[in-house]
Amino acid sequence: MINAFTDHGIKNKYSNLNFFLSYNNKMNKFEVLKASKFFLINKKEKYYALKNIDFFWEEGVDVGIVGETGSGKSTLGKVLIGILPLDKGSVFFNGKNIKEFSKSEEKQFRKMVQMVFQNPTASLNPLHKVKEILKEPLKIHKIKKSDWDKKIYLILEKVKLLKENLESFPNELSGGQRQRVLIARSLILEPEFLILDEPLSALDLSIQAEIINLLKELKNGLKISYLLISHDLDVVSFLCDYVYVFYRGYILEKGEKEKILKNPLHPYTKYLLDSRPPKNPRERKVFSFEEEKEIERNGCVFLNQCKEFLEKCKEEPVLQEVEKNHFVSCYKWQI
Repeated sequence: MINAFTDHGIKNKYSNLNFFLSYNNKMNKFEVLKASKFFLINKKEKYYALKNIDFFWEEGVDVGIVGETGSGKSTLGKVLIGILPLDKGSVFFNGKNIKEFSKSEEKQFRKMVQMVFQNPTASLNPLHKVKEILKEPLKIHKIKKSDWDKKIYLILEKVKLLKENLESFPNELSGGQRQRVLIARSLILEPEFLILDEPLSALDLSIQAEIINLLKELKNGLKISYLLISHDLDVVSFLCDYVYVFYRGYILEKGEKEKILKNPLHPYTKYLLDSRPPKNPRERKVFSFEEEKEIERNGCVFLNQCKEFLEKCKEEPVLQEVEKNHFVSCYKWQI
């Protein structure tokens, strides 16, 4: 694995922020600067899905984003590929703001960056057979028609589907087969970045193991970098090199996988780790968080739920490096 986690600084006309990862000009990369995305609850109240975050992802590094439902994980994925516009901040790909892409640059970008969405049933056209679903990206990107069958059969083999499945409609397939079709559609253009938005959440436990092993095999066989969005730290541990911990639109902790999983520093990260199902169900810990009624607040976003809070936590902390390649937004580690 490349060493993508050394401190460095980058300056541009949008920001003079310090990035926490390496900057190799030969690598394809995403840079997200001071990004905020909110949704209106009513005329006066906003819910921030992302709040002033910085994010970096480069070729050759598999990144995991963890956090419970509503933490902003899926929003970030959609922001990265341009489905959702930011209300503040910028997304750069290879140094250029994605909002400033020409039509040809945007088309190339969409070929290089693909996304697998949460629900395979809702993501596939029920009126199209699998063969038509796999042909669609080839048509859009004007791949030579003479190459279509070769590409379809090749990707079908990689995701372990049968040729007979090509004549099936989505409702004639199992949940696992539909997820394999989604993965095949995302990979048929040979992208370099793949965003996986909770790829196991809609599947039975027995099928989840098959899909996660398939993703591992594909990763080993293809030149592709994963961004895995998940609430399951065990799955992230299996596939990823670097981890971001999200809570209510904020990044509370980030770092190399081993450091996050073996030495969690933020109280919320510890909560996530303790919430994993134990081997013995009787040992499962139960957490009860109070309902958050505040839409906008001062201080640490986790303050109302934290049992380790300090007086200074009433002021908003920032991400700081507390050990090499390990960053946390918590005053407990900054005093």
